[in-house]
This record gives sequence, C-alpha cells and structure tokens, in this order.
Amino acid sequence: MRVVVVAIALLALLLGTGPASADDASATAEANKKAAARAKALKPYAGKLVISPDAPPTAGDEIPGYLKGNLSPDAGYELIKGPPWRFHVTAVLAAPAKTVTLLIADKADKKLTPLLSANITLTNDRKLVLAQAEATVAAGFAANTIYVVRLMVGKKLLAKSELLLRD
Repeated sequence: MRVVVVAIALLALLLGTGPASADDASATAEANKKAAARAKALKPYAGKLVISPDAPPTAGDEIPGYLKGNLSPDAGYELIKGPPWRFHVTAVLAAPAKTVTLLIADKADKKLTPLLSANITLTNDRKLVLAQAEATVAAGFAANTIYVVRLMVGKKLLAKSELLLRD
C-alpha cells in the first residue's frame, strides 16, 4: 500500500500537481489580496465619473491616484483646444455590469437627446469603466456649450457629469 502512495505522490510531483500547487495557491492568494486592496482603494470613487484629456494609467494600482487627481468636486469638467475635443472617461461602478452605455447630450436639450452614444463592454471585475471619446462639430458639438455625460445600464443612471467644451 505504501508503494502505491509513494508512486502516486512521485507522479503528482512530476506532473506538477503535488506540492507545486502550493505555489499556485499562494499566487492565487496574493492575487486575491491585490484585488481586494484595489477594490478598497477604488471604493470612494464608486458612482463618480471622471473626464480628462489625459489617458488613465494602464497599471491597475495607479488608477486610484489618477481618479483622485482628476476628480472634480462638483462633477463639472472643462475641455479646451478643440474642435475636435478628445477625452477619456473613467468611472467606478457601485455594482458590476457587463455593458454600460455612454451618453452625451446638450444640457439645454430638455429631452437630453444624445449627440454621442456608445456601448462599452467591461472586462475583469466589471466595475471599472475606461473609455475614450471625441466630440466633433460634425456630430453636433459646439464650443462654449455645456453637455451632460451619463453612464447608463438600460434606464438606470450609474454616473453623471457635466462637460464644458471650449476652443
């Protein structure tokens, strides 16, 4: 009986399913720990939308610093040097979603008819929205006009900001 147990243990070592899996478990635990720390760092930004001409960082642990540095306390943003106005939209959702819709409409329009509408498919934890957009005159955008920028799932509003375009 002992010979069979030793043979199975030796086979497990050769196939990488024995004690080497302890390394896998520790790697998984470390990844879970990092994910929990990132979720905790992003929590204060849940439901907030950040608009910036600067691209967000690609490293996940740098995003909370980016959000902190670019978050407007009154949810109002301003872009200069256009048309066209190129910008990045970053948001942390309070609850995970598969797809969100980015809608931008003229604030003066009572019906908030979108001048720009884009579906964004989320990856990974499905709580972080990273998008790039461009507002052009051909699409109906104009300088010195305020626009409402919304993230929606169906008819549910997830985050909202205002955007002033200037030339």
